[in-house]
Amino acid sequence: MSKIINLLKENLAIKAGIGYIIGNFLNKGIVFFTIPIFTRLMTPDQFGLYSIYMTYELILVAIIGLSTHTSIRNGFYDFKNDFIKYVTSLVGLTITGCLISIFILVFTYDSIFRCLRIEPLLLFVLIFHGASDALIYIYNSYLSIYYDFKRYQLLSLVYCICNILISYYLITNVFTVNTSVGRIYGTAIPLIIIGIVVVIYFIKRCKSLYNFNYWKYAAVYSVPLIPHALSQVLLTHFNRIIIQRFFDNMAAGLFSFSAIFNNVFLVISSSLTYSYNTWFYENMEKNNYIQIKKVSTLYVYGFSILVSILLLSSTEVTMMLAPETYQESIYCTIPLLVSAFFAAIYTLPSQVEYYYKKTQYISFGTLLATFLNIIMSLLLVPRYGYVSAAYINLFTYIIYFAFHYYFAYRIKKYNFLDAKAILISSLFCMAIAVYTRYFLDNIYLRWGLLLTMVIIIFLYFFIERKSKLI
Repeated sequence: MSKIINLLKENLAIKAGIGYIIGNFLNKGIVFFTIPIFTRLMTPDQFGLYSIYMTYELILVAIIGLSTHTSIRNGFYDFKNDFIKYVTSLVGLTITGCLISIFILVFTYDSIFRCLRIEPLLLFVLIFHGASDALIYIYNSYLSIYYDFKRYQLLSLVYCICNILISYYLITNVFTVNTSVGRIYGTAIPLIIIGIVVVIYFIKRCKSLYNFNYWKYAAVYSVPLIPHALSQVLLTHFNRIIIQRFFDNMAAGLFSFSAIFNNVFLVISSSLTYSYNTWFYENMEKNNYIQIKKVSTLYVYGFSILVSILLLSSTEVTMMLAPETYQESIYCTIPLLVSAFFAAIYTLPSQVEYYYKKTQYISFGTLLATFLNIIMSLLLVPRYGYVSAAYINLFTYIIYFAFHYYFAYRIKKYNFLDAKAILISSLFCMAIAVYTRYFLDNIYLRWGLLLTMVIIIFLYFFIERKSKLI
C-alpha cells in the first residue's frame, strides 16, 4: 500500500487529476449547493422536462461532434509536429456538423417537433447547445494532453457561475410558469458563448478549419465510436424517456433527481479519468503494464469507498437538497449509485481498446448493453414502475463493464485490472447498498457504519505512513 501512496505523490497524472477534481468541485460544488434553490423553484414535473431536454442534447453532442474528441490522444502521437492543426480541423468538422443539423431541422421541422415534443425555438437552441458541448469536449481533451487543469478550472468556474445566475434570473423573472424553459436557456446560453470562444481560440492558432486528410483520420477512428457514444447516452438516459412516455413528467423528474448523486460521484471519476487516459498512453508506450495495474487497482478501491460513503449518507442529503415532493427519489438513488461504480471502472479497461484502436469492440459492447437496457425497460418499467428502471440500469452496467473487461483482455492477453480487486469492490458496494436500503429509516445504524468506515480508512493510512517513517 505504501508503494501505491508514493504513486500519489510522484505521478503527474494523479496530480493533474487532483487539479481536475478541484476544478470540477468549483463547478459542480456550486451547482450542487444551489440544487435546493432550483428544486424549490421547479416542481418535479418541470424538472422532468428539463432532464428530457438535456437527454436530447447529449444525443446531439455525439451526432454533431462525431465523437472526434476521442481521437485527440492518438492524434497527438501520430501528428506531433502538426497537432494544433489536427485539433483545429476537428473544430471545423464540428462546425460543419452543426450547419448540416440546422439544414436538416429546417426541412424536417414538423416531424422532429412532433417526435421530441420540444418548443420550436428550443429545437434550434438544442442544436447550438449540442455543437458547443462537442467543441468543449475537444478543448478539454486538448488540455488534458498537457495536463493543463488550470485553464480547465477557469472554464468550468465561469460556465458554472453564468449557468446559475442566468437560470435563476430567467426562472424568477421571465419564465415563472414554465420554469424548465428558463433553466434550459440558462444552461444553453453560457455554453454556446464558451463554444464560440473555443472556436476563436483555435482559429488564432491555426487559420485553417478544414483539412480533408485530418477529417479522414478522425472519421476512421471516431465514426465507429458514434454508436458507442449514442449508446452511452441511451444507456444512462433512455429510462427517463420511457418513464415520461409511460408515466408522466413528474416520474421522469424524480428519476432524474435521483441521478444527482451519480453526478457527484462522476465529478471525481471523470476528473481522474481525464488525466489517467493520457498517463495510460504514456505508460503503454513504455510497456509499464505492472505500474498501470497498480494505479488501476487504486482507482477501483477508491471508487468503491466513495460510492459507499454516498450510499450511507444519501437519505439525509436528499432531505437537504429538495422538498418533500422529491423524497421518493431515494428508492432510485441506491441502485443508480452502484451502477455509477461500474460506469466509472469501465473507463479503465476501455483505454486498452482505445489504445489499440479497436473501437469496434467499444461500440459492440456498448450497443449490446444498451439493447438489453431498452428491451428490459420496455418490458419491465410499465409493469413494475419507474423505480425498476434504476435496477435495470444497474444490471446493464454490470454487463457493460464485463464486456469491456473481456475485450481488453482479449486484445492484449493481459489483465490490466486486478480481478480480485474488482470482485471485492463490487461485492462491497452491493452489500452497502443492501444495508442502506434495509436501514433506510435508521440514521444511527447508517451513519454509525459510515463513521466506522472513515475511522478504519484513516487509521489504515496513518499506520502505513508511520511504518514507512520507522
